[in-house]
Amino acid sequence: MRHRAMLIVAAAVFASGCARTTIDHSIPTDYPRTDDTAALDFWHNLSQRAAITNDEGLHGVLVLMAGNDPTNSYESRLDLLREEGWIPQSFNEAPNLAMQRGTLSKAIVEALGIEGGVMYSVTGARRYADRELVALNVMPPGTELQAISGADFLGIITRAQGYAMLKGVELGNKSFADTPTALDPVPSDPTPVQPQPVPSPRPTRDGDIEWTTIPAGDAPR
Repeated sequence: MRHRAMLIVAAAVFASGCARTTIDHSIPTDYPRTDDTAALDFWHNLSQRAAITNDEGLHGVLVLMAGNDPTNSYESRLDLLREEGWIPQSFNEAPNLAMQRGTLSKAIVEALGIEGGVMYSVTGARRYADRELVALNVMPPGTELQAISGADFLGIITRAQGYAMLKGVELGNKSFADTPTALDPVPSDPTPVQPQPVPSPRPTRDGDIEWTTIPAGDAPR
């Protein structure tokens, strides 16, 4: 009976240790990308977080590692990151769950183009991405299941950017880095360019070429 009770307690402790933290009040990530004040507020508030959400972390990864977040929702952000291989195809966690180290490690390894060891090359598993970044001193020692605080997140990204600089990896050079985000205002139509006169050569009596100007609409095609 005593042995059975000890097993029940151990099971309860194990279950509680595996429970994921849900964060009720997530920092908005849907601010216009041209709003510098809102962006500064985002980073300031993120640095104060005891744990960051998937939504906050993946937005931050895109901004800091790719140069831009062109998405306008968490779902479209997941679609983009799956397509780029920055998160596993099976990743479908809720936006307000605490981000795990493994999720961040996978995104950083792919953003930096790190090939990793044999196991990561074969499996692409985030646990091996985490181990690779620990070996490179980008990620502090820990496990892939640990949650990440805002301060830790910024420190990890800073070290990742330092690694990129050391290795000559150009960040912000992804195919979507310069894509206008759906949150930015649509630019107005540019003023139509007026046709410019086209120079046309005409021989002179001395055999030299004299350049004259004719209207663009009459230019030969």
